[in-house]
Amino acid sequence: MPNYTTRLLQGHELELAIDFAWPIAQHHEYFYFPFYNSYDELKIIFSRFFEKEGLYLIGIFEGSILVALFPLVFRESEEIGGWDKGIYIHDEKIKYSNAMDIFKTFISDDLGFEGKEIYCGIRSDYQDAIKCFEREGSEILEETHITNFEFISENPKNLNVETIVLDPFIEILNINDVTICSSQTILNAYYDYHDKAYPGYYWTSERLKNHLHDFRIIIAFKYSMEQEVIILGSIFVREIEGTGDVYGLSNISEQNSNCCISGTTVSSEILREALLHKALQNSHANGLKSMMFFCEEINDYHLALRKGFKTMGNYKVYLWNLK
Repeated sequence: MPNYTTRLLQGHELELAIDFAWPIAQHHEYFYFPFYNSYDELKIIFSRFFEKEGLYLIGIFEGSILVALFPLVFRESEEIGGWDKGIYIHDEKIKYSNAMDIFKTFISDDLGFEGKEIYCGIRSDYQDAIKCFEREGSEILEETHITNFEFISENPKNLNVETIVLDPFIEILNINDVTICSSQTILNAYYDYHDKAYPGYYWTSERLKNHLHDFRIIIAFKYSMEQEVIILGSIFVREIEGTGDVYGLSNISEQNSNCCISGTTVSSEILREALLHKALQNSHANGLKSMMFFCEEINDYHLALRKGFKTMGNYKVYLWNLK
């Protein structure tokens, strides 16, 4: 094996990192969505790795030549880290599995994250990566169908959400709305629902409270006879730099099969469709260019296709252990 060295890149090496990574980034099969579409867009992302804590741009060098790059996001207060869309590898200079072994040693020993774990999302057809994680025995956290909605080429279908729901007692609202956020009762009910609906998610209700400005959260709720707020379902979408990413779509019957959504007029499928449509409407009005939806459930995948999303492939998330 060649004599490789591994170290953190420094701020003055930003151009080196971009010039190395951009030609690889254009091979979309190596990365997950949304892709970086330009040199300048990737430069903006990489420059943050020299400006903020918890971001590490790790390079493997053969002599003075950069052969692999790992953009790591791992804040010391967190137990689990992640990478930024994948790693950049010059596959004629180093094998994927060799690079991952070297990165693991550096992240564990030099950065001090030994024994912790990293979320690694990859395309299901990236065979070098799949073989590497299978060899490691890494746990598969999720397998999804990737879909994408382009607002510039098509608008949300002409559909009135109220006509979908068919129940005057159900309200579908954006909790980012000032008038809704003024109601702590609704917020508290949602946060309690969120942690039950999305167990094991990185974005717990506690983290959401500090990052609400990055998310569009649409809820369906009704009031009980005692005027208590009952959350019936939700969709939460992260919106960054013109791109939306559906992080979760759920309804209460997933948690409690004995809980009726509302009388007999609303099925979970109808409620989920109404939530997704409302999210599309809100995001479109907010100027988004596209929205990704990683569908774990086959019914959600079919729903996305009906709403105008296009299929983009399949995706897996592994939990990579740094032992």
